[in-house]
Amino acid sequence: MGLLVPLAAALLVASAQIPLATQVQLPSGETVELAADFLTYESDKQLLTARGHCELRTGEMLLRSDEVTYDETNQVATATGNVMFVGPDGMVAVADDVRVDIRTFEATLKGGLFMQKKGVTQDALLTAKTPQELRAMGETPIILSGSRIRRTGPNAFVVDDLAFTPCECGPGTPTWRMEASSANVILGERATLTWPVVYIQSVPIFALPWVYLPLAERRTGFLIPSPQYSSLNGLGLQQPFFLTLGRSYDMTFTPGYFNGGGLLELERDPDGDPETKNAITYEEPRPNGVKGPRLLTEFRYVPSERTRGRATLGFLYDSRPRLNPASLFPDFFRYPVDPNGIARIIDTPRGLRGEASWQHFQELGSGWYDRVDASFVSDGNYTRDLTADIIVQGLEYLRSTATVFRRQEDSYAGLDVVLRQDIRWPYRFFQDNRVPAAVDPLRPDLPAPRTFQRLPGLIFALPERPLAGGLTGGLRAEFTRQAPIQGGFGDEGVDGIFRREGNFIPLGVPVGVVDPGQANGLFDTRDREARDRIDFTSRLATSVALGDVARVTPSVSLRQDVWAGEYSAKTWQRGYPIGGLLLDTQWSRTWTGTKTSYRHTFAPSLELRYVPGGWG
Repeated sequence: MGLLVPLAAALLVASAQIPLATQVQLPSGETVELAADFLTYESDKQLLTARGHCELRTGEMLLRSDEVTYDETNQVATATGNVMFVGPDGMVAVADDVRVDIRTFEATLKGGLFMQKKGVTQDALLTAKTPQELRAMGETPIILSGSRIRRTGPNAFVVDDLAFTPCECGPGTPTWRMEASSANVILGERATLTWPVVYIQSVPIFALPWVYLPLAERRTGFLIPSPQYSSLNGLGLQQPFFLTLGRSYDMTFTPGYFNGGGLLELERDPDGDPETKNAITYEEPRPNGVKGPRLLTEFRYVPSERTRGRATLGFLYDSRPRLNPASLFPDFFRYPVDPNGIARIIDTPRGLRGEASWQHFQELGSGWYDRVDASFVSDGNYTRDLTADIIVQGLEYLRSTATVFRRQEDSYAGLDVVLRQDIRWPYRFFQDNRVPAAVDPLRPDLPAPRTFQRLPGLIFALPERPLAGGLTGGLRAEFTRQAPIQGGFGDEGVDGIFRREGNFIPLGVPVGVVDPGQANGLFDTRDREARDRIDFTSRLATSVALGDVARVTPSVSLRQDVWAGEYSAKTWQRGYPIGGLLLDTQWSRTWTGTKTSYRHTFAPSLELRYVPGGWG
């Protein structure tokens, strides 16, 4: 895009002897191609006019319009009608009219729109015949417009009345944008905006006196702001700042704020009689959502080809009232019911909340690897409060894994740890769950469920390999310790199930009664205890071809499991054989083109398994 103005200007200085398609040498020494349906030169006015499918082309850039004129006296070039430009690195532009002052390199645009394209090749962009076709190609992560552009250097410009939208959206329907009275732009480096204002639709929601935005990869500076709106948290704005720490490390700091959204309007009639018209209207916040400032820090590292990772740490101060985790339905802690029958919310803020994650992979050498995929939150409702995604809101556990393993062609050995956070209810994991003093002056601590973890697991496996007589065989041995992080048992109570209200339901009794064993700190007979388990599995199989139509694979397996209770010292064991029969076939077809080939395969299978009995 930086060569568009000098290209058009220098080319139009040429004489009237230019044929309908020719090459022209610019003062810079660069050669461009000019083509048009009709070319004229009025010597008395020193005016060059090109009409009909005007095209200026270099190796990587293309300018098209219906008409191009150049006033040699005033040194002003004008392109009108379906103006479109294709530049390197996916930068394209469309406009109705462009007027360029060659002396000052100042361009005034009408209906001008610059777009950064991705997901489409440069060759495909160069084939676009109309602005509409160009705008529809690929994805458009950046949309930029301005009323006047003045060139101040080889790749530097000053843009007046700048407006841009960084989003994956249609070029004509951005949901939000940023506008600035002026901007200094250095292509491929940075942009500094004066008095930028962020708009959602047509509503201004945020303004700054000055903003620095990097326009190149891995350059320190403010990134594009991220405004958002949701029914959970209302209006929110996040402003990331990217910090380069060398070639292999970088960080992103993202401060933000959520205004908490609107309140629910509720109505209560203390008389229960609509005729009296004594209904009381009051407002309450929604149970889900957040309100307050947030800071998210992200650290990325790739120190070598064998090591890479990403870690995040986020904190949020939430001023919304605390939720009661023992409530059957999401609800706040409340005062006793007043004379009007309304239980007012106890306005104790949720306070500091947070999140952390770590994804890491490393090749240690000699077939050894380590991998970490961990995520933690401060309380069970954290992810549910920050996103309206139905699938995320339905998650009941947050799983984290860490493993060290050795993988070879003939064996596998690994050590792993698996942690789970129970996020079904809004219990706090790193703080106590004491009730507010307004509910109970003694402030009892509400017991939370004890989630069992895999601490640790050991696996050794020999994948199936050919044996004698056409047989294949393999085996797997695994040790697992399942236990809560604290204590050697789950403390679930009489029925072995943790319930928030502390009740259990006896057989045949529809209403629960108080569970005396839940969260009493004592190991009861029905409490789940920490266990050590050893699993051993072996398998023998062979395959028989049914002509060239199908294949039959009979197999026989043996599984033996042994458990030991850490608290009770009891042991259990179970074993059983498994007979299997697998029938499978495959149909495939290949389509071969001039440069590529496509293969479609349909592979149905049917497997029967039989367990004749067992022991233990």
